Amino acid sequence: MLLYSNRSHSRLVCQITGSVVFGDWRQILTGLFLAAEAAGLHYLIDTEHSLAPNIPNSYGLQTLGMVVAFAIVFRVNLAWQRYWEALTSVHCMYSKWGDAFMQFSTFCACDLAKLKSKPARAVEMDEKISALETAYSECQKYFSILSAMAANEIHHGDEQEMDARLNVSSWSEQIARRRETHVQEKVLSPSVPNLQEGTSSKQTFAKSCFDTSYVVRRYPTQAEVGALEASPERVHPSMT
Repeated sequence: MLLYSNRSHSRLVCQITGSVVFGDWRQILTGLFLAAEAAGLHYLIDTEHSLAPNIPNSYGLQTLGMVVAFAIVFRVNLAWQRYWEALTSVHCMYSKWGDAFMQFSTFCACDLAKLKSKPARAVEMDEKISALETAYSECQKYFSILSAMAANEIHHGDEQEMDARLNVSSWSEQIARRRETHVQEKVLSPSVPNLQEGTSSKQTFAKSCFDTSYVVRRYPTQAEVGALEASPERVHPSMT
């Protein structure tokens, strides 16, 4: 899949690599031939030449307009479906993560309540309680980091990344395959996004999505930050 910014009109016109127009010389010749033929017919009609075609009605133009209108409506409908499909996928993703966290939290809460309700606790039981509390705390930490990395990845998507390359990258780097962008250094977010410790009530949203800071339960360690910065896909290390 080729990625590029559609904000650069000169690139859209002059780009050769991956272009549908310049990709096949037969298409170029066919287009030039049809354009020359249309210009010639238009000239014959304007000069009232004897060879000028006589078009008795506009049925052909109306049919062409109907076909173009159908194609535009179909394309817009397809784009609308893809937009809502993406939103549904994001909702499903967070829903599954929430279900997984709730199941683990319920398991930890039930076991902690059962262990703490016993009148006499041995040393081994205290160690189990400490291990469960640590596991629950670590689960909160990594699920919050996972959510932050996923939200940041959505905010700094492929389109935003290619838009940012217009001002800082060379002409050849302004179009790339998607798998190539995963191994290259990103322009928008080369480092881990701004994180702050706290609860969800501290989450605020800036006017620009690129200036948003994400609230996590605990800030990751230096080793974890280094692993996130070294990985082209920061969501995957957060899950593991």
